[in-house]
Amino acid sequence: MEAPSVPLLVGITSGALVGALWRASARGVVSAEESRACAQLLGVLFTWILVSGALALNGTYLHPTALRFLPLLCGFLVPTLLVIVALWLSPRLRSGVVGVIDSIPLRLLVGVQAIRISALGTIVKYLEGELPGHFIGPVAVPDLLVGLTALPMAVWLTRDPAHARRSLIVWNVFGAAIFVGAGILLHVSMPGPVQFFTSGPTTEAIFHFPMVLVPTFLVPCFVGVHAACLWRLRSV
Repeated sequence: MEAPSVPLLVGITSGALVGALWRASARGVVSAEESRACAQLLGVLFTWILVSGALALNGTYLHPTALRFLPLLCGFLVPTLLVIVALWLSPRLRSGVVGVIDSIPLRLLVGVQAIRISALGTIVKYLEGELPGHFIGPVAVPDLLVGLTALPMAVWLTRDPAHARRSLIVWNVFGAAIFVGAGILLHVSMPGPVQFFTSGPTTEAIFHFPMVLVPTFLVPCFVGVHAACLWRLRSV
């Protein structure tokens, strides 16, 4: 993703989360208490956006101490763990999140992944010499493929849900699995104890602001949407 597009994508994603909650609340799908619990979780996630951005701006992510002792994967895990722990502790939040997910048309949950065509920006960064080539083939190209196929998959689901279901399960698992490989390649391409690729550019550019908001916020959101799709597909 090109850096100027990242704040826009973060804004769109944040607005979509708020809009989904507002829609479910306005239609009475979730109770006032459930809506309040979901809103509090969103508040925590939006606070994390500010924290992650600040950590990038002051150089914490790339500080030698952090590179040596702190797993960079923490940037990915923070929002994920926040959601998992919150859901585990709060039955009200769980029922609210399920209600919101069930209220969103499945075709929309699939089609929203079209945002990932912004992976073209990652390829551009490689062409400009800011990212290593071994990060592009296993990460950016499949990510772009998911983005390009999202709308066709959504149309297929609308026209023939019975036959599209199995392919959609595979598509969602594939789309989420891309980020597992991305996390591994990100680690082994960074200065530190697990660095494996030592020639060419590192992946440090990803931890500059605002690019850092991709792995620390947008990626967990994309994975969450895949999980929501798989949840919904159980009843298709």
